[in-house]
Amino acid sequence: MPPAWAGNPAADLKAQADAAMDAHHYDEAIAAYDKAYALSPDPALLYNRGRAHEARSEYPLALDDIEKFAAEAPAALKARVPQLAELLTDLRSRVSTLQLT
Repeated sequence: MPPAWAGNPAADLKAQADAAMDAHHYDEAIAAYDKAYALSPDPALLYNRGRAHEARSEYPLALDDIEKFAAEAPAALKARVPQLAELLTDLRSRVSTLQLT
């Protein structure tokens, strides 16, 4: 089954974002993933955007995207990320919550 974004304008944006990721232009990648997700909310885009945030050491944002991916992605898509549990564990270890009372 092709991704939800295949055959629509979001595909071009995803391709641009993927190229930006390959070139280590993470700001451009995140912006293009944002636009693609707005057009077609495919969970694969959440994963990709999360990895871009992780590359920028923006761990809370990365964790949000990867957790949302884990919650929304169909099993077949999650199976393409065999280290998903380890990735979530690593990201969670990098994020803290501070409560002030």
